[in-house]
Amino acid sequence: MGAVRSLCMFVRFMDRRHIELGGFYENVIGLSRIRSFRHAVDWKRQDKDIFWGGECILFETFYNGLAEVSDSDGDPERARLVPVFRTSDLDALTALWRARGANILSVVQAPQGGRQAYVRDPVGLLIAFREVAVPQTPHDREAIRRRDRGEAFNPGCLPMAEHLQELGWVQIRVADVKAGAPFYAQVLGLELVGEGDGWAHYDLGDNSILELVAGGTPRAAPSAQMATTGAVIARVDDVVALREKARSAGFAVINELYEFPRGKLSYVSDAEGNPFGLYHAVHPSHYVAAHPPAPEDTEAARRLAEALYARNA
Repeated sequence: MGAVRSLCMFVRFMDRRHIELGGFYENVIGLSRIRSFRHAVDWKRQDKDIFWGGECILFETFYNGLAEVSDSDGDPERARLVPVFRTSDLDALTALWRARGANILSVVQAPQGGRQAYVRDPVGLLIAFREVAVPQTPHDREAIRRRDRGEAFNPGCLPMAEHLQELGWVQIRVADVKAGAPFYAQVLGLELVGEGDGWAHYDLGDNSILELVAGGTPRAAPSAQMATTGAVIARVDDVVALREKARSAGFAVINELYEFPRGKLSYVSDAEGNPFGLYHAVHPSHYVAAHPPAPEDTEAARRLAEALYARNA
């Protein structure tokens, strides 16, 4: 890993008409709700639901968005951005969701092996679930090890639903997979860990993968981070330095730096207009009483310190 430490969050940006969308992800999909906001807090208006995405990852539905959902957003062959969760039993999950009335699309073969099912949420956006029956990669084997040893647990959160594991992949559809390297590999410092015909995998840290898939259409970078239906946010070492590195390399900086009690956040864009969030959390030792550390940030800091110790031992 380079400047990026790990996947932090996947965000759905919705407008206020869909403020109860979180109920679908909690009651149908089975994600564990961590916290919700329906009012102005500290630095800005926030109307959102935050769910645990496994490991130190959050899945957030944010209801102050500006973008409209298009038909392509709900099409597995055209959707630009899809979160993909690991599952140990895809058939059991799809049977449960059908009983709950979910709109499940056909099961397909996933890049680099495995089966994948797409579910269309009530707004029309996709979420996917992938079962890798035979481990294909070191990430697959590590996911099984963590599951079997009970290590995919984040203190302060309820356990994931049965058969549901962490957000293992974030799938971004692009026109030119190889042309993504200058942004993802050189600017963000992500390691290329696998590639094939029409796809490439980049390591997002802590056993998560950024999966570029061919078939997308370039567009202009959004005018604001909420002028899109979704974005990836990664934990980074230095938001300001990484944002300026992206700008210097010719990539769009979508917004100015947000500073709030728990950290700093900014968004940049790849060459095809896909937003990417950069987040640096205040270290748990520097929090103040009025803003106690979030459990996912505390656990992420612990894992980073453990990894650095192991690297230097």
